[in-house]
Amino acid sequence: MTMLSRAVESHAAALTRASGIDVLILRGARTSLAIKAVPATSQHTVADEATGIPVKIKSFDWIFINSKLRTACAAFPGFCELLPGDVIERQSDKKKFSAQSVAPGRPVNEPHDAHGVMTVTHSQET
Repeated sequence: MTMLSRAVESHAAALTRASGIDVLILRGARTSLAIKAVPATSQHTVADEATGIPVKIKSFDWIFINSKLRTACAAFPGFCELLPGDVIERQSDKKKFSAQSVAPGRPVNEPHDAHGVMTVTHSQET
């Protein structure tokens, strides 16, 4: 691990401690996974599928530390990466968000940084 990637990992841990919240990841009837995530909102401009006209959409994003997802994956195989339709439930108010791509052809999960320390998962409120 390089000095820069260690610094990014340290920043990610500080971010999670400062503003991370407890969430549950739910996949169908399977056991849920409790983990901390940092919530964020972002606005994306995408082409409307029917008309091709650019439209703005709001995405509720969740930032996860990849090492925490890998640790959780050891206990709950299959939860290493969120899939479309997985539900992220905010524990403070039980509000649910469905993991989904912000546009056709875009992934649900995208790298949050160049060093692969954090992943951002896009979702919409359900």
